[in-house]
Amino acid sequence: MDVTMPRLNGIETSRQLAKAAPQARAIILSMHADPAFVQASLDAGAWGYVLKDAAFGELEAAIRSVVSGQKYLSASIRAVPPGGRPQSGPASPALAKLSPRERQILQLVGEANSSAEIAQALSLSVRTIETYRQNMMDKLGLHSVAALTAFAIRHGVCAVDIHTPAADATESL
Repeated sequence: MDVTMPRLNGIETSRQLAKAAPQARAIILSMHADPAFVQASLDAGAWGYVLKDAAFGELEAAIRSVVSGQKYLSASIRAVPPGGRPQSGPASPALAKLSPRERQILQLVGEANSSAEIAQALSLSVRTIETYRQNMMDKLGLHSVAALTAFAIRHGVCAVDIHTPAADATESL
């Protein structure tokens, strides 16, 4: 699975899979080599992390390693020094304060979805989404949706899409 899947990212999916089926072994296949994403994936229960630009043989090696009970990281990721994870990284106690549903909504907020879009995607009311959002801000000590979005990005809950309308507008200046 990919780290930045829509609606429920690969990290949260790995966390839920590890809880629901501990014998299952997930491998993350992602373009993100950032240590924060790698560490968050492993902390969530993924057994492997392979970069999308890896050769097919490396993906095959990852599958063989994970099936045999060994964790696997792409060669370029293995070059990351121990402790390369940011101090406020995805395994932080702050992120652990949130429920799985809150982390799912946090991802959608971080991906710039409105409350109405999130409500529709999750079959919830807009008011329920706003309540979740406010509860998350209270738990995390944040005071705006912008701060909540920044928190989501900083903690690897979602990735920054460099092709946003605002980024495109800036590039045309």
